[in-house]
Amino acid sequence: MRALVYLRVSTDEQADKGLSIPAQQDACLKYAELKQWQVDPEKDIFTDAGESARSANRPALQEMLSRCKKDKEVNAIIVHKLDRLARNVGDHAAIKTILHKHEIQLYSVVEPVDGSPTGALLENIMASVAEFYSANLGQEVKKGMTQAFKKGRWPTGAPLGYFNKKEPNGDGSLIKTIEVDPIRGPMIQKIFRLFATNKFTKNAIADELKKIGFRTKTNRCLTPSNVKHTLSNKFYMGMMQWGGHELMGTHEPLISPELFYRVQDVLSLRSKNTTRNHKYMFSLRGVLLCAKCGRRYVAETHKQGRFSYYRCSSQSRYGLHCDQKMIPDHVIYKQVLALFKKMKLPDDILELAKLQIKQMEENRTQ
Repeated sequence: MRALVYLRVSTDEQADKGLSIPAQQDACLKYAELKQWQVDPEKDIFTDAGESARSANRPALQEMLSRCKKDKEVNAIIVHKLDRLARNVGDHAAIKTILHKHEIQLYSVVEPVDGSPTGALLENIMASVAEFYSANLGQEVKKGMTQAFKKGRWPTGAPLGYFNKKEPNGDGSLIKTIEVDPIRGPMIQKIFRLFATNKFTKNAIADELKKIGFRTKTNRCLTPSNVKHTLSNKFYMGMMQWGGHELMGTHEPLISPELFYRVQDVLSLRSKNTTRNHKYMFSLRGVLLCAKCGRRYVAETHKQGRFSYYRCSSQSRYGLHCDQKMIPDHVIYKQVLALFKKMKLPDDILELAKLQIKQMEENRTQ
């Protein structure tokens, strides 16, 4: 009987708890030996290291399932625990459907699952437990991140110019903090100072950084778009934005608020002076701001231009997770029109506007 072995670990913490790849492999091979099943260590072991089980889109898993569809000699799949294979009932059921179609049985080293009705019932229960554990763990992690944010600590990966650090808390636990990167931090300060002079473009700064060999923590060059995102990030002046909220952090700012807002003025000025050729014209582009997180609304089309929407531009990679839904353009136009109808300008402003319009008409007819 031919068996395949699937191994997975997502974090170093799991490895420290005895779930390391070598530990799983040793247990699975001993299980196969006990059952007198054939497992070729060179061809029959599939490993996903550093992969979450929340998604079935894992390289080794997909490779193993492809092998199951083609190799008629495979009779069994061995995992150390069922949650190594999947952590939600939907993915587990989808994988089992593939295995069942090709008459392949799933076996767990530490859980008594087999092809019997009792084993199938236990397997479904364990899959549900794994999904509950994963969902509950995600909720607890999010809760912990929210608490850290409220205390002024950045809850995720440090932005460029900083690095994450763990410090003792006095009770044996560790507190995650943010420290200034001694190499990249000063360069971020220089980027702000150069752009604030209004003498350098984003492209020029990106080109100069590339020439001097400046790289991100993932060894990538900054693009003009990266430069703009950096210049727009309030984190560098000490302000944190996360989950639709904003507050001052406890980390060391790299620049002053004065420098940050001077840069925003330059960005705004250049944005107004830039003429763009858009395939689709949106009358409210660049005008609307999100009521929840304050970021600008952007417009986009779907179904080859047949449907147009406005949505909040916030994205998770900036630490924002705004849950505002997309709004069809005709709905938001009606809302804005209704708002305009309620607005009334002061009489002195109206008189000034009338005088300016009259002057413009006179100049045009001359």
